[in-house]
Amino acid sequence: SVVLASGSLSPIMSLCGELGLTVGPTERDVKKAAAKRNLEAELEAKALALQIPRLQMQPKPLEANHVIDLDKQLLAVSVGHFADGCPITMTYSHYSKPEFITKLGDAIASVVEAVPHGGVLVFLPSYSLLLRRCVKSWNPTSSRRGWGRDDFYMDTGESVWDRLVASKGKVIVEPSGSQTKFEEARDDYADTIRTTGNCILLAVFRGKMSEGIHLTTTMQPRAVICVGIPFKMIKSTAIKAKMDYNTEQRRFNNRNDLLPGNEWYTQQAYRAIAQALGRCICHAADCGSVILMDLRHCDDGAPMNDGVCNAHRQLPKWMR
Repeated sequence: SVVLASGSLSPIMSLCGELGLTVGPTERDVKKAAAKRNLEAELEAKALALQIPRLQMQPKPLEANHVIDLDKQLLAVSVGHFADGCPITMTYSHYSKPEFITKLGDAIASVVEAVPHGGVLVFLPSYSLLLRRCVKSWNPTSSRRGWGRDDFYMDTGESVWDRLVASKGKVIVEPSGSQTKFEEARDDYADTIRTTGNCILLAVFRGKMSEGIHLTTTMQPRAVICVGIPFKMIKSTAIKAKMDYNTEQRRFNNRNDLLPGNEWYTQQAYRAIAQALGRCICHAADCGSVILMDLRHCDDGAPMNDGVCNAHRQLPKWMR
């Protein structure tokens, strides 16, 4: 027997289908196949009889609540518009415009300034968006990984980077290079938190900072800002093949335990968000804020099912 436990397995039955852990045939299915009077049906009956359910259903798979008191220890907010009323939608048609990145920086800086003490993690959808656009736009000395009060080039105006550094003292950018560079950035963040109590870390969904490290209680950030929805490249051959496979299996083989291709594609993005969201509340004594910054995270006013709006249905149970 194997016990599989994680904070990002939801929806569980779809995952079971992906792993081939679906429930085996009922006795009625076997008898119905055996009652047919031809060779093909006989083979079908034998095949069904040999199948053994591989997923324990008693007790049923568990989707538990979080270990913290959500009402007292967590503030969760969806932000769908900039201060001027323009929508926040992290798609290429929007963030390819220079003014969008500037507004995004202003929105993030405003949230960071509202966090009185502790680290802040900011997750963006991709390295290209993080390194080539945001950092370059927000900071004039963007050729380096970390910036602090002592080495920051002070411009005549108050840039986004000015505000971030003034609020938290140092900004660290997750590197996209070797393991050595990653460890240097991680240790830099940890040391800064230990010595000053404040730091900002800019990182990406599915990166090592969002999924590959364990933050101790002393390193826990007090806020996590998730910008956009990290959809994978839909033109990727592997992604397209998986989407087509799921759709065809449902249509031709009645594999209703698998999600339709489009739903599977969306689910992968929300699983990456779930990994990032939990960075500030890993232990029972933790507290913090999580901010989902994209209009698609906001309630669209559609009728709710079980009290959960469509925008939050793919999030972990504790975030719905």
